[in-house]
Formats: sequence, structure tokens, C-alpha cells
Amino acid sequence: MAEITAEEHLNRYDQLRQHYQTIATQVVQIRQLINETNKTIDELSALKGDERIYKELGSVMIEVHDSEKLKSDLEDKKESLEFQLKRFVSQEESIKEQLKEIQNQLETILNKGNQ
Repeated sequence: MAEITAEEHLNRYDQLRQHYQTIATQVVQIRQLINETNKTIDELSALKGDERIYKELGSVMIEVHDSEKLKSDLEDKKESLEFQLKRFVSQEESIKEQLKEIQNQLETILNKGNQ
């Protein structure tokens, strides 16, 4: 089996780094959505029963008559987002470890070349 060259390690490192950046961006976006959903749930909880509530449906706003159903839907959405967040954070950590491993391998290769 042929040894992997420094160039191949660098290419793999760049690919993983780009993937890591994509995952990190998704983590930030999902956290923002979770925060937004939490704020919406809090606001719904603070409303009095006689206030009108609207939700966005595509490009249209529609009136909601069942605020408890809306709250339940938002809780479900939050739960789904939290599941996605865990999955992406796990991927992020895995890629971070792979990046460290490749970096160590590159250092070993470069040190052998300097000796």
C-alpha cells in the first residue's frame, strides 16, 4: 500500500475544512431558529385569550383560531430543530477530530522531510 503524500493530506484537509465551515454555518442557523421559536412560544404564552394571532403560510398571513395547536406545532418544530442541531454538532466534532488527525499526519510528514 502506497503512503499518502503531503499533497493528498492537504487536499483532504481543505475538503474537510470546507465541509466543517458548512456544518458550522448550519449550526448557527439552527440555533437562531431555535431561539426565534422559543421567543415565539414565550410570546404566545403571554397573550391574553382575546387577542388575534396570525401565522405566515408561504407568502400569506392567516389568522389562527387555536393558539394551543399553534403552540404545540411550534414545540414540535423546536424539538425537530434540536434533533438536527445535535446531529450537526456531532458531525462538527467528528470533522474537527479528523482535521486534527490530518494536521498531525502532515506535521509528521513535514518533520521527516526536514530531517
